[in-house]
Amino acid sequence: MTPEDLKRAHALAVGLAGDAAGWINASKPTGVHAKSAPSDLVTDQDPAIERELRDRVLNAFPDHRVVGEELGTGDGPLVTQAGQDVPTWYLDPIDGTSNFASGLPLCAVSIALVHQGRTCVGAVAAPWRAEVFSALSGAGALMNGKPLRAREVSGLAGELVLTEWVGNQPWPGMIPFFQAVAERNGVVRILGSTALSLVQTAAGRSCATVLGVCDPIDDAAGGAHRTGSRCDRRERRLRNPGRGAGGGLSADAGPSRCGST
Repeated sequence: MTPEDLKRAHALAVGLAGDAAGWINASKPTGVHAKSAPSDLVTDQDPAIERELRDRVLNAFPDHRVVGEELGTGDGPLVTQAGQDVPTWYLDPIDGTSNFASGLPLCAVSIALVHQGRTCVGAVAAPWRAEVFSALSGAGALMNGKPLRAREVSGLAGELVLTEWVGNQPWPGMIPFFQAVAERNGVVRILGSTALSLVQTAAGRSCATVLGVCDPIDDAAGGAHRTGSRCDRRERRLRNPGRGAGGGLSADAGPSRCGST
């Protein structure tokens, strides 16, 4: 993709995330029911919003591919006959559906564009805070158009660390990880939305986000904010406590590395 294509994709992702956040704010959850398990909820709004996002993406980029949380992969191969990756959009219309269905104002819209193994564009909207986070490869990360920077820390004492369940279950090493953070006088919080957690770290509101399992539908957009907000050095510095507990500290969840709650 050309630099102009990426700029156009970034503008589209930001606009779509903002529009979807408005739709969420203007609606109440209807048709709440279970998908794969009683704890895995979906609402009428999830597929409806995803369908609108998908249609608008393909209208702007008809040669791209879309993979969504509710409607799947759609048509088209992942790789062309020439062996080149097809630019692929990952959509999660409501990351944190259980929160949304219960009226808890903690969910996010997650939109990412991945090409050749890299997240090129990411946009995450927090509907109830009227915040749209965005990142463009090589151009930094923004919140409502203003630059983001992760805060520099040297340890976990007094720091906030975010994590997420795998579905409604702990990931391997999660409980020992809690203990390891507590021993270092840190505090762990679970928001119920992976995308929302990742961008909080990018915005400097937490020192790290810990994910036991990763999935590009949930994580690619939030992970795109990692380099743009300068999370890299912080992540390396704080990695050891997480590894000792069976998890890895990360402000990133690129498509080849990293599921959401």
